[in-house]
Amino acid sequence: MDRTGGGGGSPFFTVLTPTYNRAGLLADVYASLCAQSCRDFEWIVVDDGSTDQTAQIVSDWAERAPFPVRLLQQPNRGKHSAVDAGVVVARGTLLVIFDSDDRCVPEALATMRRLWDEIPVGQRDGCAGIMTLCQTADGAVVGQPFPDGMPEVTRQELLYRYRADGERWAATRVDLHRRFPFPKVPDTVKFLPEGLVWHRLAREHRLHCSNVALRIFQLQGDGLSDRVRRRDPAMLPGLIMFHVMVLDEDLDWFGADPASFLKSAANLVRYSLHAGRPVGAAWRDLRRWPARLLVLAMLPVGVALYLKETLLVRSSH
Repeated sequence: MDRTGGGGGSPFFTVLTPTYNRAGLLADVYASLCAQSCRDFEWIVVDDGSTDQTAQIVSDWAERAPFPVRLLQQPNRGKHSAVDAGVVVARGTLLVIFDSDDRCVPEALATMRRLWDEIPVGQRDGCAGIMTLCQTADGAVVGQPFPDGMPEVTRQELLYRYRADGERWAATRVDLHRRFPFPKVPDTVKFLPEGLVWHRLAREHRLHCSNVALRIFQLQGDGLSDRVRRRDPAMLPGLIMFHVMVLDEDLDWFGADPASFLKSAANLVRYSLHAGRPVGAAWRDLRRWPARLLVLAMLPVGVALYLKETLLVRSSH
C-alpha cells in the first residue's frame, strides 16, 4: 500500500514504525504524526507478520492521511528485520524510528529539522544525525540529560567519556543505515539490540545532541525492553552478539569507563549460560586477546549472576 501526497520530490524525513500485533496502539503514532507542524515526511509501517488488524487499519489511514503512507508486510522476523526492510525503501534524508507504542510532541519533526539545519553544510558529511531526549506522559525527562556544553560526539564518546546512556530519540541519515544494517542472522533469531547498529553507525560519524525532549516514552509490559529484563530466551542470542561486539570493537575505551566493559564481560558469561551455550564458545567468538582475558577475569561474577537468577526463577515456581 503506497499513498503519495503533498507534492512531488523526496521527503526530508522517513518516519519508520516496525510493528507486531500492536493494532490497538498504533492510533497514538498516527495521531502524533497528524499533529506535526512539519509535514515534510513519509510514514512507513512495516508489519512484521501481525495476526491482528494492523494491515487493515494502516491501509484505511493511507486513504485519508495528509502525508504519504506506505505499508510493508513481511513474515515475523523481528524488529531488526523490519527496520532494515523499511530502510531499503525509505525516500527521506533522515530516518526517525517511531515505535508503535510511543507518541511525540507536535513540534518534534520541526525541531529535528531546525537542529539539522543548524549544522554547517560542510560538516554534515561527518554527522550521523540528531539525538534528543525522551519524556514521560506527564512531561518528566527520561534518563539523564546530555552534559552542558557537550560537543557533537560519537556513540562511544557519549557512552564511555560522558556516560550519557539512557532512552533517546534520534533522526539519523538514511544512507548510513543502508551502510550499517543489522547483522544477518537466521529467521529464528527474532531480536537484535539496536546497539549493534548504533555502535557502528555513529563510531565514525558524530551525533548532534540536544536536551529537548521530543518523544513521549511509554513502556508496555509486552515490549522488547521488558522481555530483555525478564531474560526471555528469545532475546539471548542478540544480547550475546551485542556484548561480543562491545568487547571486540570498543575495548580501546576501557580506560575511560572500565565498569562498562567489566559489566559486558560478566553479561557475556551470564547470557551464554542462560542460553545453554558453553562459555568457551562465546570466549572463542572474541577476536581480541584482551577481551578474552577480561571475560576470563569476570567469569566468577557472570556465573554468580546466572546462579542467582536461576535460583530466583525456581523459587518463584
